[in-house]
Amino acid sequence: MKRLSLSLLFIICSFSLLSAQDVIYSKDGTKIEAKVIRIDSSVIEFKIWSDQDGPSLMIKTSDIVMIDYANG
Repeated sequence: MKRLSLSLLFIICSFSLLSAQDVIYSKDGTKIEAKVIRIDSSVIEFKIWSDQDGPSLMIKTSDIVMIDYANG
């Protein structure tokens, strides 16, 4: 029973790590699930989480309210 509990705990933790992404909150209320690549003083470069092979996108830092990083 203890071994089963530990196995389930490991599986649950593994899934939460696999789905970790950054969340960008913009001033207009948009929530973007992304992977932040680079932050400059004027722009943030990111990739959409569901399309990591796609193009890098940029958004002005003045349009951002907050970034919630996957690692806290």
